[in-house]
Amino acid sequence: MYAVHLSSLETLAVATALLLLGYYLTKKVRVFKINYIPAPVIGGLLCALTVFGLKSLEIININFDISLKPLFFAGFFASIGFRTTSNMLRNNKTRLLLFLIFTVIVAFAQKIMAIYLAPILELDLIESLAESLAHMDGGMTKKLFVPALAKHGIPAVKAIFKGVVILSLTISSLIGGPLFRYLKRKYNLGQGKKTQAHSLTPPLLLKHITIYIITLILATGLSKILGGKLFPWHGSALIIASVWRNLDEKFEISKLNMYYLNVLGNISLSLCLILVFMNINFSLMQALHFKILILTLFQILLVIGIAVIIFKVLGNNLVAALIAVGLPGFALGLPPATMSTLQSIQEDNGLVPEATFVVPVVGAWWILFINPWVYQVVSKLI
Repeated sequence: MYAVHLSSLETLAVATALLLLGYYLTKKVRVFKINYIPAPVIGGLLCALTVFGLKSLEIININFDISLKPLFFAGFFASIGFRTTSNMLRNNKTRLLLFLIFTVIVAFAQKIMAIYLAPILELDLIESLAESLAHMDGGMTKKLFVPALAKHGIPAVKAIFKGVVILSLTISSLIGGPLFRYLKRKYNLGQGKKTQAHSLTPPLLLKHITIYIITLILATGLSKILGGKLFPWHGSALIIASVWRNLDEKFEISKLNMYYLNVLGNISLSLCLILVFMNINFSLMQALHFKILILTLFQILLVIGIAVIIFKVLGNNLVAALIAVGLPGFALGLPPATMSTLQSIQEDNGLVPEATFVVPVVGAWWILFINPWVYQVVSKLI
């Protein structure tokens, strides 16, 4: 079978083409549009399915270099930081705290459910725990706990973990949009802030690209100083950008233009998302058996139920809806699934900066080091 390895630049070229295809299909296919299915998800999954089909038929094996993904993810978080003023933080601290509490509740519930449903489903406990660890951004938990579970003599543990990650990432990226549509129709939610079109001038665009680059360089240094696990590159980018924004408001050093920063942030997010989804390896799902699928279904129902509760607690409004539908993406799959949903909804309903601030901070940063601790606590129940 012929193999093709695309460089990072070649991969980026394919990614941008897929992104344009995704946006085209969201306009032409009604079911995609009304359910807020994100363009990066559409383009990325079409690519992943095509690659999977070509490989399965032993025609060609295509490999992408997605090493630029962390750069774009950090760039998106920088855009959040540039939007984060002291007023934004002060006005949303309650939402941030409540969303964190509910997220931790979900993290505990996922592990406890895996433990107590295992005997009911006649599922091996180790396999059940491996399934639960695949949710809530399983990257760090994979490194810490999956090898330990594999030592218990269940050879399929790693394969099950990887398969559930792929399945959950795919499903979670498709849940948030329809859930928001349901909430919007039932509760007659309003519109967010509409952005006014501006003409881009090369000098101002170059100025803000330079600011972005400086921010990411400083974030790299901050992450190394404070520790990459607690303060990953994207988290450090948010901090640096937030400090920059608040200093600029006070001293007007760089006179930031939020339109340019939002454009750069949206481009960064879109490219990050498409790189994630186009690289999904569907062949990993072949390790999943029926009982694992049933357990995953229960996990999905759990997260959807708690998302509805979050909507109720936070006020039955547009901000509450965006925060609530942001939960399934990272609670079941990975943060990119969440961010693709929020981006797609806001493209049609206007900006909701409160949700764009609250959800990524909890779902793509804080939960990274809280979730492994949750597993350690729950494992003592066994």
